[in-house]
Amino acid sequence: MMVIDWRRAFAPRDAASLGAFRMFFGLLMAVAIIRFASMGWIKALYLDPAYHFSYWGLTWIRPLGTPGTYGLFAGIGLAALGLAVGWRPRLMALVFCLLFGYVELIDKATYLNHYYFITVASLWLCILPAGKAYAVSSRTLGPEERWVPAWSLWALRAQVGLVYFFAGIAKANSDWLWHAQPLRIWLNARSDLPFAGPFLSTSLAAYGASWAGFCFDTTAPFFLLWRRTRPYAFVCVVLFHAATSILFPIGMFPWIMIASATVFFEPDWPRRLGWFWIRMRHATRGIVSILRGRPSFTTNPTGAVTAAIPGPRLAPFAGLSFAARGYLLAPAAAVMLLIWQVAVPMRSHLYPGDAAWHEQGFRFSWRVMLVEKLGDVQYRVEDADGSHTQVDPAAYLTPLQNRMMAYAPDMIRQCAVWIAEDMRRRGRRPVAVYADARVTLNGRPSRALLDPSANLIGKASPGWIKEY
Repeated sequence: MMVIDWRRAFAPRDAASLGAFRMFFGLLMAVAIIRFASMGWIKALYLDPAYHFSYWGLTWIRPLGTPGTYGLFAGIGLAALGLAVGWRPRLMALVFCLLFGYVELIDKATYLNHYYFITVASLWLCILPAGKAYAVSSRTLGPEERWVPAWSLWALRAQVGLVYFFAGIAKANSDWLWHAQPLRIWLNARSDLPFAGPFLSTSLAAYGASWAGFCFDTTAPFFLLWRRTRPYAFVCVVLFHAATSILFPIGMFPWIMIASATVFFEPDWPRRLGWFWIRMRHATRGIVSILRGRPSFTTNPTGAVTAAIPGPRLAPFAGLSFAARGYLLAPAAAVMLLIWQVAVPMRSHLYPGDAAWHEQGFRFSWRVMLVEKLGDVQYRVEDADGSHTQVDPAAYLTPLQNRMMAYAPDMIRQCAVWIAEDMRRRGRRPVAVYADARVTLNGRPSRALLDPSANLIGKASPGWIKEY
């Protein structure tokens, strides 16, 4: 009979690693918000569109007007700074999570996997005791209080590992592995780069990058967990994400993942790094003093050089007594969140066909940089009198929305409903809206995505999305 030793889950660990992650996350998010605002994306993505593609059941999440929307982003930036300095970190994480999550859910057209990861990471910081090191809130804590339960570190490692693992499993398909698509398309587009450009346009580069990406994503969390391979795996993480940052316009995501990978190191790694630089500084001063003829080392009776660097003193902990004091809420929330993070990416298997084509279960599933899709949609509106009108969705949407909508069946349907509602407001009586939607997937010739005879403002009929 297997017995679970709960004492190991609640054993004390140095809080430095969790504190460093919180600090890195807050700083990166503050930079990201400044960058987002300076690029004019707040206006372009949330204020300019006349219509937003809402998520199911969340139509009430809308932009709050110009002052309110800019206020949302200001609040996100201030909460990120609060996380970075560690001022009431759980409260700041909650504020950040709610505000950033609100913005993320305004429009499907702006969905990105790294936005989702940011939301989930901030939710973890609401749960985990990340304010016990490198935080304003920890100034009053003694050395014996600067510890966190072991489960908090393992929960965060599990979350980061799931992102890599599901991203790797999603790449286990013929397009990625046997045809090197879509990397063949993407790398060929970077053939103008100096030095590496000509090589990037070759088949060897496309196949090498495809298999390297698959192997990296599926194995990275396991190599990061193993102490012997951890340093080499972390170097690979840095090189991999630095390369993707150079080759592809994916914003802050590579640097967020590099910072997240540090949670796999020993809990006291930031202190060890700090002690290393302190020792180096003392050694450098000692060498300079010797050269000047004034040795300044202090030695112990055995002659060894000493340094007054206090180590973390973790208070002894009696496993279940910790739970008995009412601290089960956070680990229970962590377990529920991890179950959710496993279940949601698996939901794509509940739908028949290729999720890369029909996109059912595609979002929130860590299918990172997986497909290259282009689409074209034209609507045909049928009025009650039997007349038909051709409608170009570009008249209703921004260029980004039009591009993202053109290959997503649920968004094509939403746009059809909006077109019908707009025509009703202008006195028309549309009874049906049909779509001629053609999509190309990973460089193949375009094919019909939807049944052109399906009424998109009526009840969805079986087979309205064509099989690939």
